[in-house]
Amino acid sequence: MSQSIERLFVTVAEVTYTLAPIEHADALKTEIARQVRSGGGFVDVTADDGQRLSFLVTPTSVITIAARTVHLDTGEADGHSPAWDPGAPAAYDEQAPWDTI
Repeated sequence: MSQSIERLFVTVAEVTYTLAPIEHADALKTEIARQVRSGGGFVDVTADDGQRLSFLVTPTSVITIAARTVHLDTGEADGHSPAWDPGAPAAYDEQAPWDTI
């Protein structure tokens, strides 16, 4: 049985952000609704790269929350396979950004 995680995406002002795994859809929906009912306010989230984002939410804001289940056996949590093969022999040249030990 493969393991999976739910990846969240939030779209604000037609820009989509991938959220960190610590963010949860239900908590985000609750906070957005609370800010809308209060007339507006900021909602803080953490992006997948660790960046802290703060969105001003008003009763006229259009915000979309999307979720996608990602199976972890695909290589990485973002669903993409790694660009390198850990089993392949390492090739070194002067342009490589690392040293072979």
